[in-house]
Amino acid sequence: MKKILMAIVVIATMTSIATERRMVWTRPYAVMDSGDGDFDKAAERMKECGITDVLCVITDGMSAFYKSKVLQPVVEYKNKSIETVEPMIKAFHKQGIRLHAWMAIGRLGRTESEYIEQMKKEGRLAININGEVSTRFICREDPRNTQAYVAAAAELIALGIDGIHLDYIRYDHWADCYCERMKKMYAEHGGKRLDGWPKSVDANVSLDWQWVEARKTAINNIVKAMHQEVRKHKNVEFSAAVFHPASTTKALLGQDWSDWIKKDWFDFLCPMVYSSDLESVRRELIDEMQIIAGAKKTKIYPGLAVEWSGGSNKAREVANQINLSRVYMPGGFVLFHWSPDTVGRIETVLLKK
Repeated sequence: MKKILMAIVVIATMTSIATERRMVWTRPYAVMDSGDGDFDKAAERMKECGITDVLCVITDGMSAFYKSKVLQPVVEYKNKSIETVEPMIKAFHKQGIRLHAWMAIGRLGRTESEYIEQMKKEGRLAININGEVSTRFICREDPRNTQAYVAAAAELIALGIDGIHLDYIRYDHWADCYCERMKKMYAEHGGKRLDGWPKSVDANVSLDWQWVEARKTAINNIVKAMHQEVRKHKNVEFSAAVFHPASTTKALLGQDWSDWIKKDWFDFLCPMVYSSDLESVRRELIDEMQIIAGAKKTKIYPGLAVEWSGGSNKAREVANQINLSRVYMPGGFVLFHWSPDTVGRIETVLLKK
């Protein structure tokens, strides 16, 4: 009997691995460089690893890696003058790989200083608690900014993108935004600390839950607008990279992704479980199991790091984390990130199946 049960477990695990979604986060020129300057070669290399989906940065801040009518060109794209989106779509589709447009929402990223200055004059940038205009983040409450992102998503879908993947869909912790639009939203949510705004809602002194709810609503408004645009188009997936743990992201970032799951807005979410400590990864995966338990549609594909700003993992460490995700959150995972520097480690792990 034990042998039969063991055989069933092995078969189930093999079936799960055979059907799992293997994803990577990356950037256009990192893709190209990993294929010796050729998108087709890069796609072939990914196919050998069994990669099913590529989440590639296509918009960063108010800039784009393609010829957009609503966003400015990323400096890197403008200087190289190499088309990215359509050649990648063609190369990946040839290999049966789906391409998702990773859209960094909220931050200014690679946006040129001239355009940042223009947005400042238009009142479209975030305001910090000292009343200073941010040069790093846009105002999340300004409908003009949301409209620009929705229009960019529509452009990308028209080009043949398989999915829209949001990132930076949040605030810069408690650093912003304290503009007049946020003050009004705060009052509409029952906020009483209007005298002495914005110091009166300084979360480092006292956390005001009406202010937390106002920030959550502002972020949700952007997500809902993007959701509505994506859902107009069949076979286009909607996803996002999110911070972990979900229990604190609402208060810290205005990012209440457990609420997004309840609202059934996304096809999948990717919590960024970046760590070199296996037990920390295990705890976060168990937490995700509880969050996703009541989901109607949304899937969770854990975001595991090969290399990130806080450190890096060796191939064996990445393999161990992938195996944990298969135990606690089977169905798929996404690796950060595919680049000429990391592709060797990724191949070492994934080519072993």
